[in-house]
Amino acid sequence: MTKSETSDALSLYLLEWIDKINALQNELLSSGKEAIAVRNQYTATFNQVLIGLMDWRRGDDPRPQFEIAVDAHEHFLSLARDHGIQHQIYYKSTVLAMFALMGQTVDPSEEDGGYYKMNRWPLYTSCVAHALHNTALDSRRAELLSHYLSKHNVLEDKSVKTYLMLTGVLTGDRSTAELVVDGDKNWEARKSNRSFAGASVEDGYGNYNSWFVDILLAASMKKAGWDGDGIHIWRWD
Repeated sequence: MTKSETSDALSLYLLEWIDKINALQNELLSSGKEAIAVRNQYTATFNQVLIGLMDWRRGDDPRPQFEIAVDAHEHFLSLARDHGIQHQIYYKSTVLAMFALMGQTVDPSEEDGGYYKMNRWPLYTSCVAHALHNTALDSRRAELLSHYLSKHNVLEDKSVKTYLMLTGVLTGDRSTAELVVDGDKNWEARKSNRSFAGASVEDGYGNYNSWFVDILLAASMKKAGWDGDGIHIWRWD
C-alpha cells in the first residue's frame, strides 16, 4: 500500500483500488483466474472497511461504508462458492470486528488456520474475533494464546489482554472503566511502537494512529456494554 499524506488521500487511493478490482473481475473470471478474482473481492471488502474506519475517526457515521463492505463480503462468499474456491485466505480480524459492530454474526473459524502461527499478533486478533462472535477457540489457538501470554508482556500482549478482559474471555481485577482507559493508552502507544511498524495500517503505527480508530477495542467495548465517550466508542446503534 502506498503512503499518503492525509487520510483523505488514503481513502481516495483505496476507492480507486476498489474500482480497479471491480473493473477486472469479469476479465479474471472469463480467463479462468477465479482464485485471483476471489482474493481481489476480499481485498475490496477489507479496503471498504478501512474507508469506514477513517470516516469514523473524522467523526462521520461509518455505517454507509460498512454496509458496502457487508455487500462486498457477500459477493466474495458467492464467488468462492460458485467457483469452488477454498476461501480461507486469512480473514482479517478487522472485517470480523466490523461485522460484530454491525450486529451480524459470522464464523471466525474460517480464518486461515496457518497464518496466525507466524507470529503472535495475528493469533491475538484471531482470538479476539472468536470472542466477538461467541465462538470457542480450538485447542491449538488456546494453547498458543496461553503460551504467548505467559512469556510476553509488552504492548501487543497488553492490548490483547485488554480486549479479552472486556469480552469476558480473561478475568482480572480491572474494572470496565479502567480497561477502557488501558485500551486508549495502548492505542496511543502504538504510534511510536516499532513492533507495529510492519503491521497493517489500521493497527495504528505512525501517522495512521490519528487516521484510524481501534476497531477491536471498539467491538470489545460494545460487547462489554460500555457506553462512555471517546474516539473508539461505537455510537451508531
